[in-house]
Amino acid sequence: MKPYYLINIIIIVLLFTYQYGRALDEAVGQSASNDSVTTSYESVFEQLMNLEIDPQQVAAVNNFLFQRDVGKFHLKEGELYFCKPIENRHYAAIFTGKGTFSFKPPTEIEQDQLNRFYETRKMEKDFNLLFIVFADSTYDQFRKQLTFEEGKISRKTKQQLDYCLKYLGKEKEKHFEYAILKTLLEQKYNKLFYAHFSKYKIQPMFFRINPFSEEEVQFMRRLKGPSYLYRPEVINQFHLQEEYQDSTYLTGEDKTSLHITDYKIDCALKGYKLDFSATTEIEFKSLTENQNWLTFWLFGELKVDSVFWDHGEKATFIKGNENPALWVKADHPLREGEQRKLTLHYHGDLLDRRKDWFFIRSSKGWYPQHGQRQRARFDITYHIPEEFQFASIGEKIFSKTEDGVITSRWKIDKPVRNISFNIGFFKEFKIESDSLPPITIYMAETGHLEIAHSLARLGVGSGKNMEKQVGEDVLNSIRFFRRKFGEPSADQFYATEIPYTHGEAFPGLIHLPWITFHRTTEGGYDATFRAHEVAHQWWGIGV
Repeated sequence: MKPYYLINIIIIVLLFTYQYGRALDEAVGQSASNDSVTTSYESVFEQLMNLEIDPQQVAAVNNFLFQRDVGKFHLKEGELYFCKPIENRHYAAIFTGKGTFSFKPPTEIEQDQLNRFYETRKMEKDFNLLFIVFADSTYDQFRKQLTFEEGKISRKTKQQLDYCLKYLGKEKEKHFEYAILKTLLEQKYNKLFYAHFSKYKIQPMFFRINPFSEEEVQFMRRLKGPSYLYRPEVINQFHLQEEYQDSTYLTGEDKTSLHITDYKIDCALKGYKLDFSATTEIEFKSLTENQNWLTFWLFGELKVDSVFWDHGEKATFIKGNENPALWVKADHPLREGEQRKLTLHYHGDLLDRRKDWFFIRSSKGWYPQHGQRQRARFDITYHIPEEFQFASIGEKIFSKTEDGVITSRWKIDKPVRNISFNIGFFKEFKIESDSLPPITIYMAETGHLEIAHSLARLGVGSGKNMEKQVGEDVLNSIRFFRRKFGEPSADQFYATEIPYTHGEAFPGLIHLPWITFHRTTEGGYDATFRAHEVAHQWWGIGV
């Protein structure tokens, strides 16, 4: 080989290595140099997705019984295989042969629910396949009570394992079932137990104990639909037996692993399509001891560009395509009560513009969250083109227009559960009263013109001065609820139109569907619907 050929090869290899490294850096943020967490998301995920049966750990089974909470498994005859270890520990096994699963829900309401689906208050099902994932004492129990030795693994059994995994993980999205993945990343023992069992391949049932759920025990079946869909449908969900015995199920458990206390968000909507980007700083407290990986939820189609710790170092993170789960690797195992900050930079297609209609594809998934019921304070700055009208939850601190961009800042000092906004070409209708907070109605007038023409051809007319009709119902609803239940929490109130058929409420802001702005139906349905959304200002999500 001539020297210059060798030099060219070396240059190509170096360039490839550099480009590959850059691509990897973009997908996975680089962690701080003093990172002391050794568990790798990529390693654990790949081992789960490519789980293999261990030919050295095969046991012949005859009349073997075991129980997890109320779920009873009777392995009558067959073979039990352990799967190969993940991170040097056994987490899974598969059984083929004849077996039976049985359980009776512990509460009357859950027995009624089971009866709705299967006309029985106690379930008993035969199976010829059982796949289990566990982080409890299952491995030790099986090793103690069964004899394992080297054995053969049939091609069919391997295919059965691959099929079971389809219900847990998706390669493209870098997604795996949360409780299993969280358990393996933390490398801790807990009560995790997951069972997939079936007599007919595409009609599996599932029994799960999820230690991260308030109601830990679930019985599920495959959601009916095309065979390529791998989604479970919950039939029963209830607490562990021990919690009913000692009444801890009444205490309102918090199973979240961290609590976000404060948000500082700076976001921009740019151009004709209102392209979205944001920088969000979150302050949070760890609620468990020695956390290795933190989980946040963000709209699946938003792409995270980078994440930084409070000391300015890059954090390692994982967020797959169209996957709402954002995993951030701790720079050291976080102690219980430890308070930290993270700054996240992200962007994506949050809004979809269709002429003069603007579809917010996720009304509250545009900032990272952890847990659905946590409350936090917010400080939000928006940058939007000046030709649009805009409303947000919170108190507007200031607003200025410069170079065609409106910059406004909104604050929420009293912790709230979630926030949102609305943007579009709105006709504004203001309602002022000495005794009530200012009310603003935003109606998408130009969008309605197009709809009105289309519906008119079908003989469906539209209402007159709909912003005033909606405003009257909103005003009367606020007066009624205020008289009955006291002052609302917000100092101003926006009722805004969205191009959907549902409504949604936030403190001081409600989204109303386009159809209730198109006409008011007879019989009081629209008036009741508008009042329902207003009622959320007093009753939260309990309406």
